[in-house]
Amino acid sequence: MNTHLPLLVLSHHGGVPEPFARFVRDGRLAAEWEWDITQARIAAARGVMLTLHLDQIRAMEWRDGFDAMLAQGGRVLLNGHAERPFLPGVGHFILGGKQRKHLTLSVLGDHPLFEGVDRLTFETRRGVAGFYGRGHNAMPAGAQALTGIGPDAAPLDWVWRRDGGGGVLSHAGNDLWTGSEDMALIDRLLDNAVRWLAHETEA
Repeated sequence: MNTHLPLLVLSHHGGVPEPFARFVRDGRLAAEWEWDITQARIAAARGVMLTLHLDQIRAMEWRDGFDAMLAQGGRVLLNGHAERPFLPGVGHFILGGKQRKHLTLSVLGDHPLFEGVDRLTFETRRGVAGFYGRGHNAMPAGAQALTGIGPDAAPLDWVWRRDGGGGVLSHAGNDLWTGSEDMALIDRLLDNAVRWLAHETEA
């Protein structure tokens, strides 16, 4: 088991998502089932990606592991709605409004995750708004908002760079690789994500 590789936690929803298969094949990403992961495995990882379908009841067992990995400078990329306090710094999901104006996206800050990616193109998919997100996970003091949603630009995407190193990037919507039909754009986004989790880019 190579704990230096970023870890993609696979949920009960299915196997390795197709856009990630190339990273697993070329040895840049490790993929493991959520029911096989231990707290020690989380603590030893340098980078972890969590999907929308994660069993957050199960993930509560890893909270001390996340505390340990973040204290050692690890990075976590969370997709989805935080419904339980399993990840330090991430507050509960807050649903936004239901009108079209509540689903507009705005760029609030830069981050290596979005290098070369036009986030505003995620506002609609097949002409329908809301695939990218419909609310936000409450962010801790000191976090930086990256992508806003709605007229109040609620922080749909944000990053929390912890004192002493380590960080959490929260995307409070569907899994990032489902937000567009442009596979070149998705490939660029996921390459950025894997590089960030591998500490190849700045926090």
